[in-house]
Amino acid sequence: MSDKDIVLNEARVYGDEMHIDLWYPDVPDTTVRKFVIGLTDVRASDDIRVSYDKERDGWKIEQASTFEWDADDEVCDPDWQEVAFVQAWARLALGYKAKEDEMMYSVSDEELIENVARYWLEKGGDSEGFAWVWERIMQRIEEIEQSGGAEYGI
Repeated sequence: MSDKDIVLNEARVYGDEMHIDLWYPDVPDTTVRKFVIGLTDVRASDDIRVSYDKERDGWKIEQASTFEWDADDEVCDPDWQEVAFVQAWARLALGYKAKEDEMMYSVSDEELIENVARYWLEKGGDSEGFAWVWERIMQRIEEIEQSGGAEYGI
């Protein structure tokens, strides 16, 4: 089975959403490591490219910076540039919820632990892996607190 077949088998539609999982992008035999998402509509928009950045533990979103090439250009490199980064588990880990364009701290420590544990176990994680995730969450919270939390509205 090719990577193309796997991706087509793993695409699912729920209501007005398409769900596609990126399967183990750091495994050497995996050829699909990024998704390019485009828009076909009367309203023009450039594509975005989404990939998982394991070093930073989150999703990198890029947009092309080049749209025209010489006629003899054999590569036509769009020169993807990062425009956003979404930290993995950020909303769950920090207990935030949106409220009228404002971020509000919404859960107690006990609720936070319960939410993360339930999510982790639902995704098939084990207790050893959860300990690693929890440690990473606490490190990120400390980083945010040290930076003043401005990026999260606190």
